[in-house]
Amino acid sequence: MIPDTAVSLDIGSSKTVVCVGRSDAQGRTAIEHVSLLKTRGVSRGQVVNFVELAGCIEEALSAAEKTYAALPDAGAAGSRGRISSVHLSLCGADFVGSNSKGAISLSARPAAITQRDVCRVVDGAIVLAGSLEREMVHVFPREYIIDGSKRVHDPVGMCGTRLGVQVHVISAGEAAVQTFVKAVNRAGYDVEGVVFSGLATGLVTLSEREKEAGVLLLECGAAHINIVFFCERTIHYMNVVPCGGEDITQALMQEFSIDHSQAEELKIRYQAVPARAAAEDEKIIIKKNTGQYQSISLEQVNRTADRALQAVTEALRRELTLSGILARIPGGVVLAGGMCFMDGISDRMEAALGVPVRLGMLRGVIGNNSRLYSMLYAAGIGTVRYALDARRRPAEAVPLRKGFFGQVLSQMRYVYDQYF
Repeated sequence: MIPDTAVSLDIGSSKTVVCVGRSDAQGRTAIEHVSLLKTRGVSRGQVVNFVELAGCIEEALSAAEKTYAALPDAGAAGSRGRISSVHLSLCGADFVGSNSKGAISLSARPAAITQRDVCRVVDGAIVLAGSLEREMVHVFPREYIIDGSKRVHDPVGMCGTRLGVQVHVISAGEAAVQTFVKAVNRAGYDVEGVVFSGLATGLVTLSEREKEAGVLLLECGAAHINIVFFCERTIHYMNVVPCGGEDITQALMQEFSIDHSQAEELKIRYQAVPARAAAEDEKIIIKKNTGQYQSISLEQVNRTADRALQAVTEALRRELTLSGILARIPGGVVLAGGMCFMDGISDRMEAALGVPVRLGMLRGVIGNNSRLYSMLYAAGIGTVRYALDARRRPAEAVPLRKGFFGQVLSQMRYVYDQYF
């Protein structure tokens, strides 16, 4: 690939997305290629067939490579080169957010805080957050504490005798992450870095003002809902609720004894309560697993989907109530992910959570392909932006290493490069 181009590979439970993009002169993310393929070898965020997953990745990236090289404005295909590496976007129950803190003594008398002091205190917090079984994916300094009381976001140049820091760490099971990485390697590609899909989606759907004031992003996928709370322009909380659009699909499969593809089609035809009056008598012909054909009403579909959707929103409400976040989001809730396409989903979420809810939309993205403005591609496009930003500021590209001590060394280099 040409040097100023980044490639993202977003692997979800139901879809695999490949995006190719670059930064334009105005700092926007110019997407030159997007493609989507049904994921194989993954179920509810877990790899269940390694060979199938590797084949799916190879198929997706090979097709993207050919399509991208053949674009009319590409010039000679050879000038673009083949895709050699990707930034990998992942999500799932293996991802966990946790808080950590660290503190260092500066001197007996008040002294000016330097960038090296900041590096040292963040190093300490990272080491305390480490685990032999988990891989640190992202580290977000939330605030610095000077002499135990003064809380600031940039302590460099201020004076004190002791410096503390609070960080939010997003980690994932090392075995789970490395399995995905090995699948990409088996397909013939390298992995430049791993990105949590909730962070990537937030980069292209939320404004800086929203992230400063406090906003909750709900990335509603097939098997999981990623909860990401942004405040003061960084992530303060994240969690994953193990339910999503697939729960509704499974409910339809069981209710009507149909296969997965038919259940997906019925889910798309779901209508929220206000739109149902005109469709009460609408009939749908389905083919049951027994081979028999049956006529069902759209109202039956709606009632079944309603019950499943209510279970999903209730699980989400319980998690958010326990976390205490609902009282801290003046910016409201932004929805992203595949469930956004369900009719009336924002109204249902707003009724369940009791706070303003709106559908997300892409920001700061340009391109000639009309598909790229679909929220289906948000995590992939956001990963491209993350990769491009990381290349401009190499400190943000935390290299992938195995083992706890390798992770600590990676994070120490990350912090050192960021502040020096």
